[in-house]
Amino acid sequence: MRSKALAALAMGVALCLGIGTASLAQGSGSATVVFDVTPTTAQVTAVVEPPGEVGSYRFEWGTDETFGFTSDPIALGIDPGPREVGGTLTGLTPATTYQVRVVVTGEGDPVVGVPAAFTTPAATAPTPSDPTPELEVREAPAQGAATPDDAEQGEAVVVEAERGTIMVKQDGTDEYARLEEGAPVPVGSLVDATAGTVRLTAEVGSRTQDVVVKDGKFEVRQSSDGSGVTELVLRGGNFSSCDRAHSAGFGDRQRPRRSLWARDRGGKFRTRGRNSVATVRGTTWRTTDTCRGTTTSVTSGSVTVRELKGGRKVVVRKGGRHLARSR
Repeated sequence: MRSKALAALAMGVALCLGIGTASLAQGSGSATVVFDVTPTTAQVTAVVEPPGEVGSYRFEWGTDETFGFTSDPIALGIDPGPREVGGTLTGLTPATTYQVRVVVTGEGDPVVGVPAAFTTPAATAPTPSDPTPELEVREAPAQGAATPDDAEQGEAVVVEAERGTIMVKQDGTDEYARLEEGAPVPVGSLVDATAGTVRLTAEVGSRTQDVVVKDGKFEVRQSSDGSGVTELVLRGGNFSSCDRAHSAGFGDRQRPRRSLWARDRGGKFRTRGRNSVATVRGTTWRTTDTCRGTTTSVTSGSVTVRELKGGRKVVVRKGGRHLARSR
C-alpha cells in the first residue's frame, strides 16, 4: 500500500510539472530540472531514490562548482522506488548564474545528481538587501500523503508534524532529516519533537492507534510479537555527568534534563526513562529524566509506573506524580 501511494505521488507531481520520471537505479538522483526562474527565485525538481531501505535528500546550489548553499536534509521514508522531489530556491541574486544539484543520502556514500546551471534575469524593481538563500519545499499533492494504513506493526510507524518542525533520524541513516508531512518511518528511528508537536500512528492487529508527542526527543520501539505496545524511549542529554555534577555541587541548571509530553486516547503506549517505564491508556502525561531519577506526571487519566530497579509498580492518577530514583 505504501509503495502504491508513493508511486502515485511521484506520478502526480510529474504530471503537474509536465515532465516524466526517469527509471533510476537504487540509490540515485537525477539531473535537477530548473524552471520558472525570476530575479530572486527558481523552481527546482528531481527524481530520487534512496540507497537501501531508507534515506533523505537535499539540494545544493551556488555560483560555482563548490556550491555553497544547502537545504536541510528531508526524509524520504521507508518505501523503495523513485519519487519526485522539489521546491523553490529563494534569496537568489539577480543577473547571476547558479548551479544546483540534488544529493541523496542513506546507506553507504552520498549519491550526487547531475548539476543544472541557470541564470536569473536582471531585476526590474529593487530587491531586498542580503536575502537569506533557502529552499522552500514544495507541498506534495494530498492524494500522495501517507495515511494511518501505512503503519506496519513492528516495522514502521507514520509520523506527522502537527506544529513546528519535526526532525527524524531514520533507523539505518546517520543524520536527522526534516519531516515535511506524514510519512512512514522504520521502527527504531529517532524523532526530535523539541521544536514542534508530532502525531505518531502505529498499527495494532487490524486497527491503528495514535499518540501526540512534544517537547523532547525519543526513539520509537514496537515489537512484532502481536502485543502492539509502542514504546517511546527518551533520548538526549549526557547523564554520565550526573555523578560528577553531584560531587562538584553543581546547580540544577548545570545538570542534564530531558522531558517528553504525550497524550493518547486508549492506545497501547508507554514511555521509558532512565529509571522507570510508564504504561498508559487514555492519558495525558509527562516523563522527565534528571540526575535524581525519572518523574512521571499525570494530567488526565492514570499511568502504571514500573520502576526498573526492583520492579515496583505504582499507579499515578490525575494530578499526581511519581519519582523513580536513579539506580
